[in-house]
Amino acid sequence: MICGSAAGVAAAFRAPVGGVLFALEEAASWWRSALWWRTFFTTAVVAIVLRAAIQLYATRKCGLFGEGGLIMYDVGSSQGNIQRRRRTSSNTIGGHWRSSWN
Repeated sequence: MICGSAAGVAAAFRAPVGGVLFALEEAASWWRSALWWRTFFTTAVVAIVLRAAIQLYATRKCGLFGEGGLIMYDVGSSQGNIQRRRRTSSNTIGGHWRSSWN
C-alpha cells in the first residue's frame, strides 16, 4: 500500500521524491530502510514509464491520447448518446459489483 500511494503521487505530480516523502509522512505507520529503497525504486520506475508514455503520446500515433496530452478532458464531441449511455451503465454496474466486495 505504501509503494502504491507513493507511485500515485509520483505519477500525478511527476515527482518521485515527493511520492516517497508523501508515503513517509502520510501512509506509513512504521518505516525502515528496506521500505525506503523499495518505495524509491517504485517511484523511479513510475517516473520512467510516465516519461516514456508522454513521449509516445507526443508523436500523436495513439488516437485521442495524442491530441491533448496524457489525460483527455474533452471527448464529448466524438461520442454519441448511445455510447455515452453504454459507458455510464457499464461504469455503474462495475461500481456496484466492486463495492459488493467490501
